[in-house]
Amino acid sequence: MPFARRRIDVTFALARTTFPDGSQILDLTGHRAQVSLANNGGGLALPTLSLRIYGMKLADMGVLATRGLTGLAVNGDQVTIAAGAADTAGNGLMNTIFVGTIYSAIPDFGGSPEVSFVVNASSGFLQRIQAAPPNTYPGPQGVASIIGGLAKQAGHAFQNHGVTAKISRINFLEGLPSVETDAFMVFVAA
Repeated sequence: MPFARRRIDVTFALARTTFPDGSQILDLTGHRAQVSLANNGGGLALPTLSLRIYGMKLADMGVLATRGLTGLAVNGDQVTIAAGAADTAGNGLMNTIFVGTIYSAIPDFGGSPEVSFVVNASSGFLQRIQAAPPNTYPGPQGVASIIGGLAKQAGHAFQNHGVTAKISRINFLEGLPSVETDAFMVFVAA
């Protein structure tokens, strides 16, 4: 396979703070970057990103750095990666290949004077660690209605594509299902 010129654009979006210029968005184009994606589109496992980007301003790295915080201290900063072919002028079709929550970000001074910024992120990270409110569905309930309500609670849209199945006696306590019958297996499989 011959080598081809590629372009990787990185966008950081802060949830609670701002960059030194006062904005919450930092677009980086034309920086040297290495991107590795795992579980991209693979079943129940959510995609994860490992990014190493060179040429960032130290002040911007300082704002994004997680300083060794654990996953429970993640503040919701996001990273978006767009990649595509580029011509000699740097133009070309770009596709978003990853959007996720940063859970680890640190400057790497080991290669000085070529300092890089190392970012690890995961799609759906905050949704996986946030507790869901309890829900109870007594009596027969439409599966589409339940899923639609849960999607709305999580901040997502839901579109029913003709599901008409009904289930009964379902309880979700602290985000985990508690089922009084085998109906939940049907609920999951539907």
